[in-house]
Amino acid sequence: MQDQATVPQIPKREQALERSQKVSRALHDAARKARLTVRSGGGWQPGMSRGGRASRSFAMNSAIVIFVLPTLLAAIFFGLIATDQFESESQFAVRGREIGPTDMLGSIGIPSITQAQDGLVIIDYLYSRALVEKLEREIDLRTMLSRPEIDVFSRLDPSEPIEDVVRYWRKRVFASIDPSGIVLVRVRAFTAQDTLTLGRALLAASEQLVNEMSTRSRRDALSGAQEEVAKAESRLVSVREEFRRLRDKERMIDPTKSAEALTKLIGELQLDKIKLQGEYQVSSRSLNPTAPQMQVLKSRLDAVSGQISAIQNEMTASKSGDEPAMSGSFASFDKARLDQAWAEKFYQTVAASMEKARLDTERQQVYLESFVTPVLPQSPEYPRRVWNTTLVALCSFLAWFALNYIRSSLKS
Repeated sequence: MQDQATVPQIPKREQALERSQKVSRALHDAARKARLTVRSGGGWQPGMSRGGRASRSFAMNSAIVIFVLPTLLAAIFFGLIATDQFESESQFAVRGREIGPTDMLGSIGIPSITQAQDGLVIIDYLYSRALVEKLEREIDLRTMLSRPEIDVFSRLDPSEPIEDVVRYWRKRVFASIDPSGIVLVRVRAFTAQDTLTLGRALLAASEQLVNEMSTRSRRDALSGAQEEVAKAESRLVSVREEFRRLRDKERMIDPTKSAEALTKLIGELQLDKIKLQGEYQVSSRSLNPTAPQMQVLKSRLDAVSGQISAIQNEMTASKSGDEPAMSGSFASFDKARLDQAWAEKFYQTVAASMEKARLDTERQQVYLESFVTPVLPQSPEYPRRVWNTTLVALCSFLAWFALNYIRSSLKS
């Protein structure tokens, strides 16, 4: 009987234990909800209300979407997907251009205007389409930057047009010039050898550009000097031809020398006249003026006087017809002589300039002085995996915090 009485008591104990556990769980849930409901200081209070549950759900979902997911994707990309990028650096300066009178800053350590301009020209060339096409011909730039092992976000599509390739290239090269005139060039690629190849190619292209600019400048200077010499020579020939025509017209080589000769001749005739006058006066004391001797002396005296008058008229008065006197020829000859002297002087000047330009073409005036040359990099510089992931996480957290703060402020 005792065994039969004890048999039905076992299920009752189990039911009691089960009820006790349910009560305990209910009390635990109630206490937890009470703790969530009662919060000091006000603000966002998730509790048993529907609005509190919605705010809590929005905060959790937005944290996953705005903070957790971007940080996780950044960690996966920079940690597992992003390809290593190597960087090569070179530094150089443009030297050798002569300092002009208005460009004296270079003599006190400040880069001259022409040197700064040359540096800026090189920088623009490094970003230009001309350089990209040159690199495509010489080192197959498209193949180098579109290798299959490069991640899809960094890889160049080799089928893209040249304009897109130029835009992509401008993200691979970084060039700048400092106040001292030194040009700094950095280039990035996805293997150490490709980086070294690109760095050397950029340095060689910059040096070739400087040499071409220097050669073109010297060639233009020589060509300009030769043109000036040709003009000066033509002018000199023309002036000399005009001088010859003037001599033919005036029928004299040099009016100054002709005037000197005529003046000397007049002096001699004046002496002859004085002598004849003396003889005539002496003879007139003993002879009749109609005597043959007196007639001869008179004829000779008249002839000498006529010669003196004719020469004087030729030098000072107008000649017969439309021919001007010798005194009027001095102005024309002086002008012609001045034009010829100026033409000869100008020809000598431009000839000296041409000779200087010719000598300049035989030596390099402008050259590239490189003091930091590209070397083979040992380790990748980019991407900075930890830094980039941390930066994404920080920005995502700030965006999530700002969104929830604004939402909480609008609801309060």
